[in-house]
Amino acid sequence: MRERPLRVLLIEHDDASARAITEMLQEARETIGQVVVLPSLAQALLRLVRERFDVIILNFFLPDGTGPLNITLLKEQAHHVPVIVIGGADEETLAVEAVHAGAQDYLVKSQLHSRWLLRSIRYAMERHEADLALLAAEEKYRGIFDHLVEGIFQTTPDGHYRMANVALARIYGYGSPEELQQSVTDIGRKLYVEPHRREEFQSTMDEHDTITGFESEIYRKDGTKIWISENCRAIRNLKGKLLYYEGTVEDITQRRAAVEELRGSESLYHSLVETMPQNVFRKDRQGRFTFANKQYCRHYGCELKDILGKTDFDFFPKDLAEQYKADDEWVMTTGQSREITEVHHPLGQKSGISQVVKTPLYGADGTIIGLQGIFWDITKEREMEEKLRTSEALYHSLVETLPQNIFRKDLAGRFTFGNQQFCKTLGRTLEEIVGKTDYDFFPPEMAAKFQADDRQVVETGEMLNIVEENRPPGSGDKIYVQVVKTPLRGVGGKIIGLQGIFWDITAQRVAEQQIRAANTELARSREQLRVKNVQMEDDLKTAREIQQAMLPRDAATGQSVFQFTHRYFPAGTVGGDFFNITALSEIEAAVFICDVAGHGVRSALVTAMIRALVEELRPLANSPGDFLTKLNSDLFSILKHTGKPLLTTAFYLVANAQTGKVRYANAGHPKPLHIRRSTDVVEQLTNSAKKSQPALGLFERAPYHTSEATLAAGDLIMFFTDGLYEVHTPKDELYSQDMLAAAVRRRRQAPAAQLFDGLLAEIHEFAGNGEFDDDVCIVGLEFGEAKTPD
Repeated sequence: MRERPLRVLLIEHDDASARAITEMLQEARETIGQVVVLPSLAQALLRLVRERFDVIILNFFLPDGTGPLNITLLKEQAHHVPVIVIGGADEETLAVEAVHAGAQDYLVKSQLHSRWLLRSIRYAMERHEADLALLAAEEKYRGIFDHLVEGIFQTTPDGHYRMANVALARIYGYGSPEELQQSVTDIGRKLYVEPHRREEFQSTMDEHDTITGFESEIYRKDGTKIWISENCRAIRNLKGKLLYYEGTVEDITQRRAAVEELRGSESLYHSLVETMPQNVFRKDRQGRFTFANKQYCRHYGCELKDILGKTDFDFFPKDLAEQYKADDEWVMTTGQSREITEVHHPLGQKSGISQVVKTPLYGADGTIIGLQGIFWDITKEREMEEKLRTSEALYHSLVETLPQNIFRKDLAGRFTFGNQQFCKTLGRTLEEIVGKTDYDFFPPEMAAKFQADDRQVVETGEMLNIVEENRPPGSGDKIYVQVVKTPLRGVGGKIIGLQGIFWDITAQRVAEQQIRAANTELARSREQLRVKNVQMEDDLKTAREIQQAMLPRDAATGQSVFQFTHRYFPAGTVGGDFFNITALSEIEAAVFICDVAGHGVRSALVTAMIRALVEELRPLANSPGDFLTKLNSDLFSILKHTGKPLLTTAFYLVANAQTGKVRYANAGHPKPLHIRRSTDVVEQLTNSAKKSQPALGLFERAPYHTSEATLAAGDLIMFFTDGLYEVHTPKDELYSQDMLAAAVRRRRQAPAAQLFDGLLAEIHEFAGNGEFDDDVCIVGLEFGEAKTPD
């Protein structure tokens, strides 16, 4: 929300018009703070150099200006300020010229009044802010596009490049995408080494419309050859005509060379594994042995022919064989290597311990066809390790390499040992530390604290784990250290001293403080969001009350013929879903629902624009097809200046309380469900033309057709956005539209509120984490018994 009143620059050479517009603006003193009137474009350009304004109101024709060029000059001087043009004629051509030149709105002077002017200022600023946000998003997208590692292209069917990114030009050896597009004008002859490779590419695309992993040898700019892999799809218009190909390119030259080397190394592999002292084997997906090296055969005292085709159950006890099988299946299922230590006990032989490494084996098509294993006996090493764990030498080799500070003290508090890190921290040698106490290295109050902790450990025999504030000797900086002190016991179990270990956790503490600060800020933001949600619920409650008061009433029951129920859950702080319920007359009500792609600030800005456009289209509200056609045209006019459309789906329905007839139109939105409770049927509201119609804002001229249906008493129409069913489990399973329809059928006789809550609970349980990935909006229209006026 803007905290200060707006500063308005009015450029108008006619004194009477300037006074009239100024008076209109001054009627809103809370919004308009200051109005500066200048009679010429030249004076305005000079003033904009020195001062900042929030909005500019411009007479389209000035004595020192040239119509649309005036807007261009103003935008160059103050591109961040929205411009509203006022003209003397109500001509669409002038309005289009003004908007194309950069203006946010065009108003006719003779039709101007205070409320209209202030609304135009508000809309102009909202649209201008949306334009700036979309421009920033486009620049960010272009930065990502040009820095991708993979090459991206669009080519025409006749072999010309329509578009290429920097990565593609680099792969092909060109200095820029522009140079690539100018140089390669016939992809079939200029690029591919094999003469007919382009024809093979096009033939595959004609048959499947997509292609994956299409590998070819091509010429770079300098004539050298490389191998590439292409992934591509065909882009067609609504009539199915091929427009162009779009896809990605990856340089696979090194990968191809590696494959060739691997094929030539098969003999080297066998010569290696047959001379290795380790046991090597291979198995297929059924766990049958397909290979074993000579060492493996010697280890088990058998020949290769006695092993091939057998499984672990032929050589090992059942419990071990089942364990080996489970390990094998894990490797072949996950595709990951596994290194484990296993008990090895062949039938009729002594048990031992082996170190085992198992890795998946891949076939030529990249699928896992088995596994390879290598193992060697580590029984003696394990026995030795057990002995080493009890030795002092192992202890010292461990503590001297640890980054933590380790020390020992006797019962008198004298140091008896300190590792290298501890000596480094104190800046003393071990000889200078042994026999001393904390009072020899730390301030008295700190040394007293340390010795009190020591007494607690040796007197209670329990470990102490605390965080201390410390200042190392020779340093004035305060640090935080994690300290763990444990009692040392002699051979008889008597406590003879203590051992301590500590390490610097200052960075962790600072990070924790930063996290706490961030959590505080997050809590503040959540509270703001809660307040906004409460306000939204209050607004919706008021809207429902007004709507119910305007709709026809059943004299016998006092109930509205139409009953509306909704559930709205934004996925983020702001959402891209929006719905509106309007009473068009005493007998007709309208429902509008839309979904703007995404759920961030950008989507919310477009949603705000649609909300404003819907209010302006009230004169067309009785005709769903005309309503969506005009809404699409207006939205396209706004978004085309961004250079990139934003997918917006919508559904609009008008219901008649007397006849039960409904008229509706669909702009690429999920089809609502018509729940006919009297006949136990659940079906979709489909277009009478049996053909889908495009989303809003994509095409400038897209006519939308009106379809009809009839409601019976007790019927429910359920409107929803795709966030309701595009839900995934942790295993990436999708909750489909068919599953949604089935869930509604199971609850078809339930009241709308109970049906919606049960449906949401089922989808939450399906998702596992209880969250939706996208905004969720559900609106229900229940039709009671229609009443005919007396």
